[in-house]
Amino acid sequence: YDPMIAKMIVRGGNREEARTGLIRALKEFRITGLHTNRDFLIELLRSTDFTENNIHTRLIDKKLDRLIKQNSKRRKAWEMEILLSAATLIALQKEACKGSTPPSPWNSIGHWRILPDIVLEIDHVQYRISYELLKGREKLRLHIGEKDYEISLESRKGNNFWIRINRQLLKVWGTTDRSEILLDLDGHLFKLRRMDILDRRYIAAGKKEDGGHTGEVTAPLNGKVVQINVAPGSKVVKGDSLLVIESMKMENKILAPRTASVEDVLVSAGSQVTQNQLLITLQSNENADE
Repeated sequence: YDPMIAKMIVRGGNREEARTGLIRALKEFRITGLHTNRDFLIELLRSTDFTENNIHTRLIDKKLDRLIKQNSKRRKAWEMEILLSAATLIALQKEACKGSTPPSPWNSIGHWRILPDIVLEIDHVQYRISYELLKGREKLRLHIGEKDYEISLESRKGNNFWIRINRQLLKVWGTTDRSEILLDLDGHLFKLRRMDILDRRYIAAGKKEDGGHTGEVTAPLNGKVVQINVAPGSKVVKGDSLLVIESMKMENKILAPRTASVEDVLVSAGSQVTQNQLLITLQSNENADE
């Protein structure tokens, strides 16, 4: 089995031109949906050994720990507020007025209006972000934690965004897929999720190979069970509300992934649950039809 999914070749007038060109090309080359070693390759190309051409067949084996630590350090150097600010603006772009050129969140938001909060999760930590449009200017003010940030979209070309956060101008590659937001900054890919949007992909766990469901309904987020609408033996139709989880002062309905009979309810009203915790089991389709 060969795990290689792509090969990149860059030419230059000399080795240094080729090396820097390869770093630049890797930063612009993005693969989503699976984990890759792209950021590790960028770190390897940046290393002193590779830059000075001190390379040999055991280089990665000998310097692996150092390369991984250095790459992790660069990734963690990005302030969380920067990631949250960029993700918020890109999320608003998705909801922007399609008739504007280029699409602009300001056209769909309106002026001087306090909007509902956005709740983002990254690395299993949730952040509530309040935002408002600054009067008379195409800027947003975000309130994250105890600090305020002013952000504006300076330019956009495809999925490349030039975003000004306070006085810092950043080029960010970003895309959204339902509740998920992907950001790429300087060769590092970050995945965030909007917790104020209930994504059906997070409602039920364990899809079968044939596209069906295993019958296990799990919690899509951390929270408190405030309402249970079914009991063992209940008949449910796909889309029925099984229970309600309150998280970050928002109520999230957990829906039945298919028509079935409830086999067991493993939580009760008032229970605190964690993401991916098993909540309800449904009988197999064969049993449900009997």
